[in-house]
Amino acid sequence: MTGIEGYRARAASDRAAAEQATLPHRRAQLEASAERWEEMVREAAETASRAVINNAAAAEARVGRERQGIFMGRRPQGDVVSVEADADLVRLAPA
Repeated sequence: MTGIEGYRARAASDRAAAEQATLPHRRAQLEASAERWEEMVREAAETASRAVINNAAAAEARVGRERQGIFMGRRPQGDVVSVEADADLVRLAPA
């Protein structure tokens, strides 16, 4: 069971208990609790969707950097560096 499913189950449980409650104060407490659990469901779903978007953007940026030959400090093992790229680096290096 994921966190979101657990939150939904808890909200449903509190809603059912609120329907059965005979004391008005207790009913209000349970309804407020169910509303908080439902808010947690919404927040968790938003966080999950932002995480998916952020991970996709990071993967796209990583692929773009690799296509440009930028490897964030070190080259992946097994890559062959072209002679032209190394010649450009040597030419730009201070003497």
